[in-house]
Amino acid sequence: WFWQVGLFSLLFLLIVALLTLPLDFYSSYMRPHSYGMSTQSLGRWFHHFLTGTGVSTVLGIILVWILYGMIRKSPKRWWLYFGLLTFPLTVFLVIIQPIWIAPLFNTFRPMEAIPLKEKILSLADRAGIHGSRIYVVDMSADTKAINAYVTGIGTSKRIVLWDTTIQGLDENEILFVMGHEMGHYVLNHMWWGLLVTTLLSLVTFFLVYLLAEGYLKRRPKRIGFDTLSDVASLPLILFLYTFVSVLISPLWNLYSQSKEHEADTFGLELTHLNHAAATGFVKLQYNNLGYPWPGEFYMLFRTGHPSIGARITFFNNYKPWCEDKPLKYGKDFTSSEELQ
Repeated sequence: WFWQVGLFSLLFLLIVALLTLPLDFYSSYMRPHSYGMSTQSLGRWFHHFLTGTGVSTVLGIILVWILYGMIRKSPKRWWLYFGLLTFPLTVFLVIIQPIWIAPLFNTFRPMEAIPLKEKILSLADRAGIHGSRIYVVDMSADTKAINAYVTGIGTSKRIVLWDTTIQGLDENEILFVMGHEMGHYVLNHMWWGLLVTTLLSLVTFFLVYLLAEGYLKRRPKRIGFDTLSDVASLPLILFLYTFVSVLISPLWNLYSQSKEHEADTFGLELTHLNHAAATGFVKLQYNNLGYPWPGEFYMLFRTGHPSIGARITFFNNYKPWCEDKPLKYGKDFTSSEELQ
């Protein structure tokens, strides 16, 4: 059983990777190059593709082993156990991703001792994030897009700046971006996100279970298997998982958009850099070829961030410190000192 499941999932995942290769090549290489967004060489793209396929295949096989082990032992409750597994599994990935996975694709180096680094560390101290480590990643080898993030748990915790961000934004714009990312960390958005992800996973796998069992009852043995414990059911389970995930994706996107707005609010209250926030996002829209006001359907099904237009409008208008109004997150700051 063990080797049968492993071999089947290996062959299936590799076949899927080969079938989707043309679309992956078009969407992540040809299209970005046609719009002048990509700086990635063909060889580098292919290396990333092989590396990503290898990592996802190894993780995928492990998950398939666990999935079918649960289905065999508990045919009616596997969805519950596998859904609950989402939490510890995601925590594990968050811990190892910045240390073991991300460096497979790009080079991370500690930020040099420049004035900007000291200002970021000072900002982090004020936000209550002490002992922070700041890394710069060489994303300019792949893209002209701009980004930054806080990642990791415990000893793997770090602030990461794309080198394109340092090249494309001025100092105050970078400080606001970092204030936003610190907001995610201080407000425990990662842990709340893990909880919501686990709940949505439970819903997703329960619906997959109901749909799959219902399908098998209506069409027994017509597709080569009559029970989900047969590894041949893997394509059916993955298809139903994708289908259900798309249907419930607005729930996650709406939740994520609310947390992004909270991080924007935190960043403004921490830095008071409204103008820099607005100009920084204008540059972000330009560099990333973003659309300022996408439609409702796109906002529901395609993005976990508020629209760039809405965010810039918010940046220009949210100034409670100028109106003698209390700050929403002021209690989270270790000092009332304004950073300019």
